[in-house]
Amino acid sequence: MGRTDSAERCALTPFSFPVRVYYEDTDRGGVVYYANYLRFFERAR
Repeated sequence: MGRTDSAERCALTPFSFPVRVYYEDTDRGGVVYYANYLRFFERAR
């Protein structure tokens, strides 16, 4: 089954969602702790 034009456009359209990363979301090295990504995904949904 082929994709429709609109489905192809959606697949190629980049998605961005601005998220403020707080100090409490990071580890000692200043990198976002991996478990906190789930919270960011929920906010973007």
